[in-house]
Amino acid sequence: IKSKKSLEVLIPKLKLEIEGFETSRKELTKLIPDLRSQCEVSSDDQEKKVELANKVQKCRSEMDICAKLADRLESELSKLQQDILDAGGSRLKNQRACCEKILSDLNAAEKMLNSSKVEITSAEKAEAKAKAAIIDLEGKLSAASESLEQKEAEFKALESGALEVMTAYEQVKKVEAEKRRAL
Repeated sequence: IKSKKSLEVLIPKLKLEIEGFETSRKELTKLIPDLRSQCEVSSDDQEKKVELANKVQKCRSEMDICAKLADRLESELSKLQQDILDAGGSRLKNQRACCEKILSDLNAAEKMLNSSKVEITSAEKAEAKAKAAIIDLEGKLSAASESLEQKEAEFKALESGALEVMTAYEQVKKVEAEKRRAL
């Protein structure tokens, strides 16, 4: 009974959905001719396409010609540079080798200079740390010296006190010895 009632409710809903789908199908079918006309290439567009393809082909051929010309000019330049070197003879070659060596030496000197600058900076930092340590140690030495002087003064005071005690003890011993003799 329950399934019959649920089917009775579902059937009208499904019928409504089917009608909605049918309406949508009809509307979409009506749009097909317009869409087809929009998808077709017009003769003007076809002419533009052909014209652009021709321009692309022409540009490619011009680019190939330019590339060949550039290659030829580069080879001529290379040949001219070699001819200049050959015209200068061994003197030019020697000067060129000398310039290359000087450039190499200059690069090495710059590298050493930079390395030295780094070492100088490190040494300056180490010097600053050492100076700070010296100041700290001088302060500690000064405090230790003051403490030593104070302890020496205390020691002298104790020593003189001990001497007085010893002297008094010796006197007491003498007095005692005299009293023993007297008895």
